[in-house]
Amino acid sequence: MQIVIEKTTNKAIYLFTDFEPIEITEAGMTTSAKRAMDIRSSTHEVVMGDGPEFWVSGALSYNGVWAVIDSARYQKMLAVKRSAKREAIIRDYETALAPLESAYPQKERDTWPQQVTEARAFVENAQASMPLVDALLTSRSKGESKAVLTAKIINNYTAYSGIVGAALGTMQTRLLALEAAQTLEQIQAV
Repeated sequence: MQIVIEKTTNKAIYLFTDFEPIEITEAGMTTSAKRAMDIRSSTHEVVMGDGPEFWVSGALSYNGVWAVIDSARYQKMLAVKRSAKREAIIRDYETALAPLESAYPQKERDTWPQQVTEARAFVENAQASMPLVDALLTSRSKGESKAVLTAKIINNYTAYSGIVGAALGTMQTRLLALEAAQTLEQIQAV
């Protein structure tokens, strides 16, 4: 990489590929894509080196090795990367659940806790009040008994809870790892 640095501080201002033509004169810096009048040959130079892990213009210095010289600026950019990764992790969670959620309307899923509560009450006491499950049983017209329907409700909810729990656990693990990440490489690895 070609690194444009301030001569006195080694502050890295620009980073270019090895093949980018760069000319720095007292009139300014010119490349194929950029012109900077404040970059002059008396105050700046081009040095060669490997690129940094995470480029933040003006926040790093280069003198054979990279160093953070503006921690606040560097951390602000790292926070932007962390925020984007957090959004990606949440999207991954939502994507993992999308097939399951698309199979059942939200209004139906909203009734599942009540269905399970009534089904479990029936398992404990066959005389338990079950207004929602009774209405389902009547309107389904499948000839199922209460025992069969309540068993289906409990089994389906258990399966659903297992799928959601696994996806939620994965998301939470990744979010905790993201919170602990201190470098861009660690953030990207989450």
